[in-house]
Amino acid sequence: QNAERKKLQQAIEKLQKGDKVLTTSGMFATVASVEADRLVLKISDDTKVEFAKSAIAQVINGGK
Repeated sequence: QNAERKKLQQAIEKLQKGDKVLTTSGMFATVASVEADRLVLKISDDTKVEFAKSAIAQVINGGK
């Protein structure tokens, strides 16, 4: 589990605009912007929300 968590943390640190993620609440979203400790996620064409980086459960693509 520790290895998986470390791998996820590394992927989160490499996130860029346009990457797809899954939040811990089960929401799929696209990264709109990256800040030091948070992400702005686009969940629809005209809806963006801020999430803490710790709320990311899975990086679907990107973060390589």
